[in-house]
Amino acid sequence: MFDTLADVDLLAVVEDSHREESMVMARKLAAIAQLLARRVEAGLAVDEDMASVISGFHRTAAEVAAVMNMTPGAARTLVAAAEALDVRLPAVGALLATGGIDWRTTEIIIARTDLVEEALFPAVDAWLA
Repeated sequence: MFDTLADVDLLAVVEDSHREESMVMARKLAAIAQLLARRVEAGLAVDEDMASVISGFHRTAAEVAAVMNMTPGAARTLVAAAEALDVRLPAVGALLATGGIDWRTTEIIIARTDLVEEALFPAVDAWLA
């Protein structure tokens, strides 16, 4: 597949692929964040006899787990990350969407800013981006 490419061209393929991977991840997370917003807006899903109640977050996580064939825990982590980029760190999310940072770096940023006070979100997000 790459037999005819020079080393510099191979490195360009690696770089482009890495950037594209970030962009695809950002697209996926943006779709999850939109779905989450819709599910939260719809409110709690309650069955007729009140035997079960499911929140918008957990409903979204269940749907994501099903379509991505992943564990519920992994889906909850992904939905939480999507929400963090949508609500707390939109500038960091935009950087991921352009391929300016990768998913691994984004995960670290999300984890390390988890306890930041809400009032500080805009400043921290801008500074990190």
